[in-house]
Amino acid sequence: MHIGLIGGIGPASTTFYYQGIVQRMAGTGNPLHLTIGHTDVHQLVANVEAERPDRQALEYRRITEQLAGAGAEAVAITSMGGHFCAPEFAAVSPLPLINGPEAVAKFLKAEGLTKVGLISARGS
Repeated sequence: MHIGLIGGIGPASTTFYYQGIVQRMAGTGNPLHLTIGHTDVHQLVANVEAERPDRQALEYRRITEQLAGAGAEAVAITSMGGHFCAPEFAAVSPLPLINGPEAVAKFLKAEGLTKVGLISARGS
């Protein structure tokens, strides 16, 4: 499968997704086809603050059209916070969305975990 990543929301999170995909594909015998499209974190923050998931969904669609043109068959957003517009984006995306928060919730439920914690690290 050729995966398209919507990156640029945070280079560190884009790298995290990329490294994880490479590690999971290693040794499977399946070739990895991956393309990263860049979007702007400042635009994302502005749309979150303005409560405009529709605008962000259109920006993601623009990037996803480029990814589809490069051969991607599915798309993932490389930031959990960037999923604030996931329903709006899924409705307009030309590719299926690999939804990170939904995958995490499914895993937690399958593991029977009812309490989870999040750790945030902020630079000085």
